[in-house]
Amino acid sequence: MLGSMLMYVAFHVNVFSTIIRLLNLCNRFRLFDHCMLHKPTYVESDDEPMNYYCIGVRWFNQINSVSDKEIYEKILLYFTLSYEMLLNDNRIRDSLWPLRGLGYIYYKLDKYLQSYDYFKNALSIMKDDDFNVAACNCCIGLLFDEMKQFDEALKYYKIVLEMEDRTFPIFVAVCCLQIGRVLEKVQQNFCLSREYFERALSLFENKVFPRDCVNLALSSAVI
Repeated sequence: MLGSMLMYVAFHVNVFSTIIRLLNLCNRFRLFDHCMLHKPTYVESDDEPMNYYCIGVRWFNQINSVSDKEIYEKILLYFTLSYEMLLNDNRIRDSLWPLRGLGYIYYKLDKYLQSYDYFKNALSIMKDDDFNVAACNCCIGLLFDEMKQFDEALKYYKIVLEMEDRTFPIFVAVCCLQIGRVLEKVQQNFCLSREYFERALSLFENKVFPRDCVNLALSSAVI
């Protein structure tokens, strides 16, 4: 009697899509964070505006979760102070670091419209800087992805893919992974999504250094 009452229940959950979404929300553990915020050139000790930016980045590295509200407030304070001082000194190129930083922090806080404004502002200021263009377009794609505006997300991801030879491989790899996810989950184009996942895997294996072990394992698992 009991046996005849048992039912098979299938949960409509895409495991890999869920993992990728979690990575998007918690990607401070990835190389992506480092590339977005770490200024590769030396900052002089008497460069007050850029030192404020660096202090904000150091606070960011101490974050354990989105619930660390006080730390996020400190980061926003230091990035804003840095940005305003750099603008006052007419240091436009340097001001892109705290400007993108503000966009990235608001993205982390799920404040997507505010984040979008900062990244679009950064794009409008410096259109001939390959790093700036790739970083901003990649993050704007992530914003639209989170807002479920997938066609817009794909548009921005593909801009980054066209810059593969001119920017950090991590940006291209993340965009490939996200495009594969959208094609697989939303459009159910499994063959094409596999091509993008394989392209992401190749980048994570051969061009992204130091190794991003989480995304490397994820790309392999999805394929």
